[in-house]
Amino acid sequence: MNFAAKVAEKVLGSVETSTPSQPLVDNTRPMKALIWHGKKDIEYVEKGRPLITDQKDVVLKITATTICGSDLHLYSGAMLDMHDGDILGHEFMGIIEEAGTEVKNFKVGQRVAVAFDIACGTCEYCKREQYTACDTTNPSKLMEEMYGHRTAGLYGYSHLTGGFPGGQAEYVRVPFADVNCLAIPDDVPDDKALYLTDVIPTSYHGTELANVKEGTVVGIWGLGPIGLMAARWC
Repeated sequence: MNFAAKVAEKVLGSVETSTPSQPLVDNTRPMKALIWHGKKDIEYVEKGRPLITDQKDVVLKITATTICGSDLHLYSGAMLDMHDGDILGHEFMGIIEEAGTEVKNFKVGQRVAVAFDIACGTCEYCKREQYTACDTTNPSKLMEEMYGHRTAGLYGYSHLTGGFPGGQAEYVRVPFADVNCLAIPDDVPDDKALYLTDVIPTSYHGTELANVKEGTVVGIWGLGPIGLMAARWC
């Protein structure tokens, strides 16, 4: 299936995006990262450190990252269009190491959590705060052909969602930092702030979609991190 997806990707080509999915890298400054090497084959290797690629970027020094339950789809080989050497991870936070000249709301040395999706902030979906549907950051024509629409670009989650290098690494490039970063107060530790990258907003959004109110009887299928947090919101 993955081979077929790569062939289809090559035939279909890509969609023009508002920012490159692949960062510039400095191979003279290596970093450690977890990469996908194949089905049930994850490696801890050295990769070139990412650089500012667009002036709206920041480069983050990772201080906390974690594995999402959905990463199991990558590990098991169930997710299409994984490439050998892809850096994994879409739940991470850290300290801004470098900032592009067009970043207005954040500065070097600031501690931030990063959203798992990559939103441009200016398309019609982003204007409606439907950030995971941003239609300018994911270049995958294959996803568009398969599902009728592309999601936003996602970190470390196959080329079907853009092929952006993820945050299970020492450093990561964050596009559109003013849109996708959240400043973390000094008195909030990493092991709590990290939940803001995916688990807290995803679980809360689920209860909002289900219109959960006081007195509502709720059934939750699956009690992983998202299910457990959804139960707390209820």
